[in-house]
Amino acid sequence: MGVTFTPAFAISSLLLGLGSFHMHLAVANVRRERQGRLRQALFRALVCGILFTGVQSYGLWALFPEERSAAETSLGVTTFVAVLTALHAMHFLVAVMFVSFVYQLALTGRYDHEYHWGVACCGWFWHGLGIVWMGILAVISIAM
Repeated sequence: MGVTFTPAFAISSLLLGLGSFHMHLAVANVRRERQGRLRQALFRALVCGILFTGVQSYGLWALFPEERSAAETSLGVTTFVAVLTALHAMHFLVAVMFVSFVYQLALTGRYDHEYHWGVACCGWFWHGLGIVWMGILAVISIAM
């Protein structure tokens, strides 16, 4: 009994890391006034975020078997892990909306080497969620 580490969580972890890399590139490119590369990096981070949300939703759904006994429901750690994962997914949905907003502003030329606070803040938020996800994975591995 216990929680099984679904492949969806491994895939979503890779997507989160890849998106974090692209957010880092976005910040670096806006500081160097590379508008085209900034937009590409933000777009790639946005795609990673959307894919992460979909894969994470499937992973959350896969945590629950079709049939469970009352004892498994009250004693298992699956519910705790599911709540942690769902809370992270909801915060990540906010991050995807944040990246979408920043991307739309980047398309209009809002950011440059002097004013790029929105891009940097978006990157910090993304990286913070990555750290939280690593903590959740640690809890899942302990709970197994």
